[in-house]
Amino acid sequence: MLSVIFDMDGLMIDSERVFVDNYVRAGLELGYGDIRDICLSTIGVTSQRTKDIFCERYGMTFDYDGLRARGRRYISEYYAKNGVPVKDGLFPLLEYLKSRDAKTAVATSTSRESATRTLYEKTNIGKYFDAVIYGDDVEKSKPEPDIYLAAAGRINAEPKDCYVLEDSINGIKAAHAAGMKPIMVPDLIQPTDEIKTMVHAVCKDLYEVLELMRCAVEL
Repeated sequence: MLSVIFDMDGLMIDSERVFVDNYVRAGLELGYGDIRDICLSTIGVTSQRTKDIFCERYGMTFDYDGLRARGRRYISEYYAKNGVPVKDGLFPLLEYLKSRDAKTAVATSTSRESATRTLYEKTNIGKYFDAVIYGDDVEKSKPEPDIYLAAAGRINAEPKDCYVLEDSINGIKAAHAAGMKPIMVPDLIQPTDEIKTMVHAVCKDLYEVLELMRCAVEL
């Protein structure tokens, strides 16, 4: 049986640009300069790990909580005005997997509270999935494999049989470490030479993933 595990931000939801742009805006207003590079390095990890990365860069006295509060306020204002943007091709892919009785799960580094709102209240994507593992459900963040192993366990799938759809470097490393078949759909970050050795495939968008899944079913 086909088993597919999805990341959320940057893969299903076009949220990474919103996150980076608004945190950069907040950082500039707070006098920290352009923090785009460090924001990009945190894509795919939990909120706590993001805080750790900022503090490792700027020191333990860095007011990450102040930056986060301002950045999240700007993000909330953006979503209130524009809605939550869903990636092109997502619903055709989900409908296809549903029609094939595939096992599906979400493995997101986002907290349960925030991701639940996105998946079930703002987009209704959650109804397509058999299980969701949140960032605060596991001890270690991506690039450690914990969240993907937990997702495979939740849907009773062997890790080696699971396709993982990811947009981030940290996520691909996590899926690879879990012994799964990572498929990268790049968003803000393109695959490095190292990442290219870890992936089962690189797809330009979710429509291309759909074609790949169709081929997998026919094999």
